[in-house]
Amino acid sequence: PRAYCYIKVDAPTPAPTPEPTTETFSTESGLCRNKDTDGNWNVRSYGAACNRAATSHADCESACEAWPSCVAAGSYGGCDLFTAQATGIPDSCPEGFTAGSAGTIASADPAVYSGQNYGSHQAPRAYCYIRAEVSTPSPTPEPTVETFSTEPGLCRNKD
Repeated sequence: PRAYCYIKVDAPTPAPTPEPTTETFSTESGLCRNKDTDGNWNVRSYGAACNRAATSHADCESACEAWPSCVAAGSYGGCDLFTAQATGIPDSCPEGFTAGSAGTIASADPAVYSGQNYGSHQAPRAYCYIRAEVSTPSPTPEPTVETFSTEPGLCRNKD
């Protein structure tokens, strides 16, 4: 044939790429601790930690952010950088910090911390900075390519 009609075929529009999570920490009042095996917050349930005295709240949070093993930071004049390690002491600590052992009560999940007021350990004196889950955005989809079907003859609207 000498004439062809090109008909545009509808193609799906790609979904926009989600933005990554920007919040690094959630902040709660009180001491950072794990829940025990009964699911209760327990002052003696926490992972191995690195400790430093006389540290500001901001410096404590920054130290946790800079140390990959830190899952939560307890700031109350001193600074505890908590790990998800259920027993023993950390293999290494950031400069200026001292390794400390895990708590004496078993944890339901040593990677999950929460803050709770405990005696005088409450805001604005004591804070628990909990590292947020880092979300990775989905890969960017391939760009949409318009496609056409080809039919012989002239293009006309259908009645």
